[in-house]
Amino acid sequence: MSNSVLKANPTMLLLPTPPFRGVIQMIYQNAFHPYGPTIWVREPGNLSIPWRTVDPTTQPGYVEDSQGPTRGGSFNKDIELNQVFDYVMFHDDQDPNHNIADPPPDARLVIAAVGAPADLYNEVDPPSAGGTWFLWPVTTRNDTFAVLEVSTKSPIEISPGMLVFEDPPDVGTIVSDGFKTIYEMEIASENLLPGNSYHALLRLVDRQGSWQVVHREFSTKRCTITITLDKLHIVDDGVAGDGRGYFNIWIVQKDPNADPGLIEVGHFYVPEQDISDRPDPGKDYQEWITLPSQPTVIGPMALTSRSRDIALLTRGFSKQTFSSDIPAGNFLPGPHLLDGTWYNGARFLFYTGQTSEEMSGVTHFVDAKPFSSDEEFRYSVRCTYSVTYMP
Repeated sequence: MSNSVLKANPTMLLLPTPPFRGVIQMIYQNAFHPYGPTIWVREPGNLSIPWRTVDPTTQPGYVEDSQGPTRGGSFNKDIELNQVFDYVMFHDDQDPNHNIADPPPDARLVIAAVGAPADLYNEVDPPSAGGTWFLWPVTTRNDTFAVLEVSTKSPIEISPGMLVFEDPPDVGTIVSDGFKTIYEMEIASENLLPGNSYHALLRLVDRQGSWQVVHREFSTKRCTITITLDKLHIVDDGVAGDGRGYFNIWIVQKDPNADPGLIEVGHFYVPEQDISDRPDPGKDYQEWITLPSQPTVIGPMALTSRSRDIALLTRGFSKQTFSSDIPAGNFLPGPHLLDGTWYNGARFLFYTGQTSEEMSGVTHFVDAKPFSSDEEFRYSVRCTYSVTYMP
């Protein structure tokens, strides 16, 4: 979670000379648990020992640093050469011994006490990237434990060969499952945005405490989204008997350069016509209105955390003879109509990862509801969309 922090000072402690012991300061913050977060630790060199909880208040050097709803503090971790500790933090009582991936930890951190640098990495296959994923096939000359960190920021060199990110990586961190010589490290995340540049650090530690940090820069592929309207379905025409109605449909994208701000990608107007939730035989077109089939293509483009918000918005009216027309929609109008509050289901969903990010012919529904509990006018809009990626 964005308000969760788990970091160390330093992440990899150099212990090249006796007595090969030292202290690493652990720092944590979490705004999602009223009594403080749940922190767990394990030693990757001995996976037979399960994850165990860590109570920061009982650790050496504990100092509380809670501010408002954010529970936080710091403590010291004694560590010896060759030791590696893997920490995860949750805002609830999730147990990583049973489930560590869904949902993933709020924060994750690996600390290690290392000695001399060594040439551990043997590149056989280079890293690769899609639109929402980064894959690093790792081959090492002997058994190593690996940590992959990805960030939008450049690393700094704190000693020869020792590269670190000053802040916890804002894309993600994953670790290997124990010590191995061949494995694949893949990060798939909503934080990995199409068409952007990133930095990846691969940290390797072997059982003797030798270490290597490998740095790679990479760019994700750009995204193209194709949206095709299909049908407008009259669920309730809002009047006794058959009625008449007219509708507006928008495809909008949040402006990456203005908050608030929207880009109107497409606008479709359905003029006033007969509508019915129970049409006479042969008049199904009054219940199922065919929409323009010309697709709306967005991209290829780079996305930001704002511009990845793309939605299908609609507002329609049931025609009334003796009163104002009855509106229905899937958003509450804002100062500029479309920049109001979107209802659940307005946004298009985009998947991440090698096997899931490319999407074809996915059906998307939005429900338009009346704005008053006294009204019954309701309809839905159906469309399909596809997502592809290119360099």
